[in-house]
Amino acid sequence: GMVQYARQSHFTRANQFIEMRRRFMEDPIFRNLLSLIAADCPDVAKTPIQDRRNLVGFLEEVALLVNSGMIRPHVAHYMFGYYVLLIDSCDAFWTDLDREGHYWRVFREFVILMKQSREAPKIITI
Repeated sequence: GMVQYARQSHFTRANQFIEMRRRFMEDPIFRNLLSLIAADCPDVAKTPIQDRRNLVGFLEEVALLVNSGMIRPHVAHYMFGYYVLLIDSCDAFWTDLDREGHYWRVFREFVILMKQSREAPKIITI
């Protein structure tokens, strides 16, 4: 019974993670923002502030799942770390957003965790 429970738990976590990744990559607003950020395009500052908030908010959801133990840090890094670090380094993205504000604390802590994960890669298991 315990083995079955563990397998079911693993399967549930994997499905949840895959669904998050799909939601992230298929959202046209997120894709547009990520393209602008990756190209280091200053036009990202002209995108609606709520779209940028939603993108960081989504990544904070991932961070909360990591913090709760639902997703392992190295898995989150593998799937989302690149984007977290890209957003963190894009000054234009943060135009009219208070990057150091209280409400982005979870994101800033996630950035630190993703930098640490980048330096200590692991075998990816969900």
